Amino acid sequence: MATRRDPVTLLTERLLGENKGSQLAILIATDPSLIHESTKDAVIAILDNLEASSSSEIAERKVQLCRRRNQEHSHIYKLPVEILIEILLFTVRWFAYSVNQLHELASVSKRWFDTVVGCSRFWTIFDADEVPAIRRMAMRRNDNGPLDIIFSWKPEYVKEAIEDLKEISPARWRSIQYYVHYRTASLFDYLHWDNSGLVDVHIFNEMGHSNLHLELSPNGSHLERVELWRMSLPWDSPRLSGLRWLFIEDLWENIPSIDDLHLILTSSPMLEHLGLIKIGPRDDDDDIDEPPRSIQQAPVSLPMLRTLQVNDVTRTIQGTLVPLLNAPSCLALVISAGDSDDRIPLDLHDTTLDLMAYPLATPSEMNIFVEMNQTTAMILLDSEPTIYDDLYCKEPSTLGVDVQFKIEGLRNIGKLWDGIIARSNHFKNNWKSVHFRWDGSIGAAQSEPILPWNLLTTCPNVVDLHVSTSLPYIIISILRFLGERRLEWMLPALKSLSLKIDHSEESPHSDAWVGELVDDIQLFLEKRYPPRAVTSSNENQDCRTLESLRLPQGVSDFLKQRVVSTSLNLERLLGFT
Repeated sequence: MATRRDPVTLLTERLLGENKGSQLAILIATDPSLIHESTKDAVIAILDNLEASSSSEIAERKVQLCRRRNQEHSHIYKLPVEILIEILLFTVRWFAYSVNQLHELASVSKRWFDTVVGCSRFWTIFDADEVPAIRRMAMRRNDNGPLDIIFSWKPEYVKEAIEDLKEISPARWRSIQYYVHYRTASLFDYLHWDNSGLVDVHIFNEMGHSNLHLELSPNGSHLERVELWRMSLPWDSPRLSGLRWLFIEDLWENIPSIDDLHLILTSSPMLEHLGLIKIGPRDDDDDIDEPPRSIQQAPVSLPMLRTLQVNDVTRTIQGTLVPLLNAPSCLALVISAGDSDDRIPLDLHDTTLDLMAYPLATPSEMNIFVEMNQTTAMILLDSEPTIYDDLYCKEPSTLGVDVQFKIEGLRNIGKLWDGIIARSNHFKNNWKSVHFRWDGSIGAAQSEPILPWNLLTTCPNVVDLHVSTSLPYIIISILRFLGERRLEWMLPALKSLSLKIDHSEESPHSDAWVGELVDDIQLFLEKRYPPRAVTSSNENQDCRTLESLRLPQGVSDFLKQRVVSTSLNLERLLGFT
């Protein structure tokens, strides 16, 4: 009985036996033995081996067979072209756009080539940095579609780009990312003529010490993204509604009024990012920064807001607008008075505490700085969040808060801590490291319960605690707080404690406090970490073993002279071994 031949072997022999290219092409396209994907793959592998030592005909037939394999077996080839377009558009790195990137995408297969070249949505970028011939080729593939205009800081082909752009109807301009300087200034005048098609506006004024103003065509599209640097718009324009992004920086002329900002925000409920930075008259201007008004406008609900940055703005904006904001989804919050003496930090409002509740609980590290002056406190809550003002960044790289308060009256300081604690039930606190610093008079610290230790009761995951101050009383206070067991130990996960006293001319002489400090440290160690033999009924099993204790200068030597009844190894704990 004749041996049954492998179909792949038979097909390969037929391929090698065909002398005419047309016959070989027909065989590749129609032979029924190639119906299975595995058979096609096996023959392609054989053709790969033959390709290096054979004619170009073999290489062409291999490409032909690969296409047949893809068309008959690849799932992406079976997708409708409309879905394939959406998938390929998603792969384009728009933040680093180049025509070469599209060419690489189109080179994957013939279908991808036809899809990319034939769809105008891939060719929307008008980049002044691109070689003119390549840019014009790209524009021919998008004859009538919307365009995204990019004029970078110093485009190489700026003159040709401006001339090319004047040949395109401004109604097609969908977005513009534009650095205005002396080489590109002529485009700014042209931009005034018709900007009705613009949806995204990102303009950066590099023309020196004056603000620029862009009039908006009255009958144009509603803007979605606005990013301005040393630039202003007609703030009462109806086009400034429905925003998703608003970022204004370094503006001292034509400043938006509270009423304008309130109208913009209330008409933009889908706003995701809001940044107001360095807005207000300059120090040498005659205009005086007005004080905050009484809050008369309706609250501003921004349910989609992800990031909020208000830094170095007028007292009217910070004191009147910020307390109106309701943004329960905010992930990163930066509110700072900046460096100007004319600016003031936040007052204490319940709405502000609501605003910062979630971003305050989110980060793993938190810095709490308090500076007391008589009965006034400057309080900074800072987890060092990063908020990008970049067009294509969807999320901040780090979440959290950087908020500066000015609080009048000792009782109101306690209200701040109580307000944070009251809102902690709604969000899980993720703090693992806390740095606390207090500067101010010792009398103020002792006269009212204004230290934030009760705030730490909401932070069961804190592993590292750093306390620094010029007041020894603050150190004694935290030791007594941590050394008292209520229903459970405070900061049960604590494994590293650092206590530092900064010596200054204003602070009490440290020698008078050394004895009391050593007494409290010894008591803290003996109560929280007693010898295992005297621990009763699992008393300290809910308390992690302390691994590192850094004490004020000179205190460690006094402590070593004491007999401390504790389960901890003091030599190792204090870093002597």
